[in-house]
Amino acid sequence: MPEARREELADVIRKGLAHGYTSGQMICFAWRAADSAAAWKERNPRMGPPEAASASVTSLNGKIDKAIELHHSIPEYEAPRWHASPLALACFRRLHAEIRWVYNRDVIDACTQCDHQGLKETVHPETGMDAVWRCTHPVKIPAQHHGAEEPSGRNEASDPADV
Repeated sequence: MPEARREELADVIRKGLAHGYTSGQMICFAWRAADSAAAWKERNPRMGPPEAASASVTSLNGKIDKAIELHHSIPEYEAPRWHASPLALACFRRLHAEIRWVYNRDVIDACTQCDHQGLKETVHPETGMDAVWRCTHPVKIPAQHHGAEEPSGRNEASDPADV
């Protein structure tokens, strides 16, 4: 992935997760986007791998936008038993759990640092202007285990992304 597109890719992934798509559905989006980018590269032989990787970000963004707009149902990705789980799946699951945590009504109600919508007033670090940002709720709720929203049926301890 070209360095210049990595932050955009992260934003696209966050958008998909924030709209309620699961990590397994996001893997399906990613496979489809990679397939589209590979097909585009095959039709344009002068394009190299960096251009195809860059095109996959554009394709992923478009596929997510279309699914959001048209309320498409996206299948859940499940790796075959004989195939290793994609490296990004565990990362997606952690990111999805963090996003769910920030929007969880019980967490917002327990947080003393934000309002009833989960927002807090702060000062923008670059401009010094007053701003309203989403609170990340540095509170602990004992009855809530926010890291296990999506069981994978696999032993995640061997996931290379955790190293």
